[in-house]
Amino acid sequence: MGQLRTSILSLQKLLVNNPAKLEAVQKALEAGGTRIEELGRTADEGWNLVFMHLTNKFKKSGGTAANANLKLSEVIDPELAKLIKGVDSWKKDMTAVAAKYEKSFSAGMAVISKDLSAAEAEAKKLRGVANKKLKKWLASAKYKAKIKGYLDVIDDIDGLIATQKKQMSETDGLAFDTSWVNKWFTVSASMTVKDFESRASMDTQAFVKNYLADQQKADKYVRKWRDEYKGMASQLATMKKWSDDADEMEEVENEDVASVRGESGDGSGALKAIKILSGSKEIGTADKGDYKPKAPLKLIVKWDKGVDPLSLLKKKVTIKAAFVDSGRGTFTSDFKVDKVLGDMKTITFS
Repeated sequence: MGQLRTSILSLQKLLVNNPAKLEAVQKALEAGGTRIEELGRTADEGWNLVFMHLTNKFKKSGGTAANANLKLSEVIDPELAKLIKGVDSWKKDMTAVAAKYEKSFSAGMAVISKDLSAAEAEAKKLRGVANKKLKKWLASAKYKAKIKGYLDVIDDIDGLIATQKKQMSETDGLAFDTSWVNKWFTVSASMTVKDFESRASMDTQAFVKNYLADQQKADKYVRKWRDEYKGMASQLATMKKWSDDADEMEEVENEDVASVRGESGDGSGALKAIKILSGSKEIGTADKGDYKPKAPLKLIVKWDKGVDPLSLLKKKVTIKAAFVDSGRGTFTSDFKVDKVLGDMKTITFS
């Protein structure tokens, strides 16, 4: 496998797998958010049940206001202990779920970030390979039409990588802070009846809403990055086709270029603006000719003043020309003057 094909496939693999990885992160975020909202509603219900129990407990002794300063250790009973255990269980679940999905997001972002950095380096490497071979490919009629499209694909990929890397840095500030869980939902023996009342009246959903704000920002980024790859479908398809072409391009590269120049292979074609040189000195010109490898080249030559074509018989000259097909570049090859006809202008080169 050639260097070009290896680089193309490496870059394609880094990009083509990212949508699935982003999809996995997005699903983890969605599941985590749904679970946290459920736990938030459970917390509201749990604290309300605790306070209702205390309210009923103190109906005959002046209500909660009269018993506001009593501590948990003074009012605890089996039913209250059961309710408080439920609140503590909720707190542990919330912390675990939040930690799990924060880890999913962080781990997912680390993988994507690593892939993007690797893709950036691979795209740079691929561009270097392409630019190095560009001159030869452009000289080849077979691949000239393709090379511009390939370089355009690299430009598009570079743009996508740069944009996503910049936006990914913006997610570094998404902390998914869970300190409020312990602050507001930790039960201790020193808590008073008044403390329980304040917990029952607090807006747990507000805490959850604030907490989920970071998740919603993260989700927005992840969905955006995932969907951006949908727009890259044609570029990725082009890369796949390019990888299929790569081995052939590298194998025939030298052959195609040599053929264009008339050095070897089948470089047949109509010539124009023909110049005949002896060493580095131009000695004659011809308007047109038809070159076929392994066949004599016959030209009607206009010799420069003082040139005796008979003196050139069996001697080497260099012929430079342009192909009539402008896409094929230039023609340069050495020939021997084989025949000079009676008009001194019709010359056969071999």
